[in-house]
Amino acid sequence: MDLLELGAVAQIVGALTIFISVVLVIIELRKNLKQNHFANSLQRAIEWEKINYKQMEENMAKVIAKADASYDTLEDFEKVQFDAFVQQRIQIALRGFRVAEESAFIIGADKLRDRVQTAMEVFFSSQGVRQCYDSLIKRNLIHDDTLLKKIVSSL
Repeated sequence: MDLLELGAVAQIVGALTIFISVVLVIIELRKNLKQNHFANSLQRAIEWEKINYKQMEENMAKVIAKADASYDTLEDFEKVQFDAFVQQRIQIALRGFRVAEESAFIIGADKLRDRVQTAMEVFFSSQGVRQCYDSLIKRNLIHDDTLLKKIVSSL
């Protein structure tokens, strides 16, 4: 085997090594994508669980039930609680809508956005939530009203 043949063998070995490296990188990227999907799903689930747990607390459940009829009938401290509750729901919806492209791997971005829109339409169908939203707008406490109006068509 002369030097030229050794060079050709070395090129083949080098090409195979690069090919194997690329395959391994692709495998690792796919694993990373799955881990990201899992982390995003888990984070969304945790946010919704926090809201559900908060709603299950007796005092908060009473505030939500009272506010459902009319925000104006709430005591001042109840308005503070309900304001925070509504703002949290709005922020979760806005975040879900904004990052749908990156976080909705399996169901698709449009389906995730539809789910967010449906949930928010139902949420804003409450008279108390509407009154609270109007109050928050007047006090300049809603910072992304344009996107929220895109999500909730009836605003």
